[in-house]
Amino acid sequence: MRLRRILLAISVLGAAALAFGAVVAPEKLRPSLLLVGFFPLSLSLGAGIFLAIEQVTGARWSAGLRPLASAMTRCYWPAALVLLAAIAFGWKEFYAWIHVAGGHEHVAHSQQVWLAQGFLLARTAVYLAVWGGLLGRIRSQASAAFFLVAFGVTVSLAGFDWFMALEPSWASTMFGVYIFAGLFLGALAAVAVGTALLGRDEPGLAAVEIHDLGKLIFGFSMFWAYIWYCQYMLIWYTNVPEEITYFLRRHVGGWAMLSMTNIGLNWLVPFFVLLPRWTKTDRKVLLRVGLVVLAGHWLDLYIMTMPRFAGASPSFSVWEGLVFIGVLAAFWAMVLSQFGRPRKPAEA
Repeated sequence: MRLRRILLAISVLGAAALAFGAVVAPEKLRPSLLLVGFFPLSLSLGAGIFLAIEQVTGARWSAGLRPLASAMTRCYWPAALVLLAAIAFGWKEFYAWIHVAGGHEHVAHSQQVWLAQGFLLARTAVYLAVWGGLLGRIRSQASAAFFLVAFGVTVSLAGFDWFMALEPSWASTMFGVYIFAGLFLGALAAVAVGTALLGRDEPGLAAVEIHDLGKLIFGFSMFWAYIWYCQYMLIWYTNVPEEITYFLRRHVGGWAMLSMTNIGLNWLVPFFVLLPRWTKTDRKVLLRVGLVVLAGHWLDLYIMTMPRFAGASPSFSVWEGLVFIGVLAAFWAMVLSQFGRPRKPAEA
């Protein structure tokens, strides 16, 4: 298939860009691997949430979207292995601040225990194993409900471990919800992109399903913005020194521009473009909006991860953009390889 060959070529270009980045900016290598692993992982998990919700509610409207979402869930394990490797090899760089004598006087003993290398890797392996095991078993209301409950608990813990703990002494009880909001919005955008590219080959896909998918992206872009605002507003209002450091680092200099761009990509563009009814039924519009939101999802994760390693001003390089494009292409190449495979009746 020509499209798949093109995607594979772009994937190779992304891998070469990552290797180039390891030479010119080695301090960004392990954080970049964290993004390379979590970004496609989040799309697979978000597709699993979509399928599980449809199964639990007994929904029938999305029958034409389920094959694509199911193919996305089957791309889970390569991303999971990359993420596990990033945590394993990047632990010292990510979390060693908890053991630096005198560097952070207020680090609690519980933080040192919780982020100890062995315990952290064990939890990461459990998260990934539970999610991967349950993704392949979303075939009944009971199994789908169990997946949603297990995911609801573990996604918050995983977000605390992999991203919130990158910032010394910073904490937010809303961070787990924020991780979920970005994850699910990104997955809906990926479904929209896949639907626009492959929908013509799926005879069961109706116009009403395209419209409903557009409404979901429209709604969850507002949900993402609401959670972003609630977290920011509460921290700004209380003005506790230990809490404001996260936003101070990200809302000054060049990081402020990236943060505003993040809001634009994840909320302003999908909100205003999908406000009219006709845009939610146009596959070309959904394709463009989906690509914008996917770029926003990557940027959101980038802003969560990189400020501590890149310094006071972002040095976003061309190779980092190529890494994002390569990861996205690799994900879609895997989806295409799974899309044509026979599906079990319960998954259809």
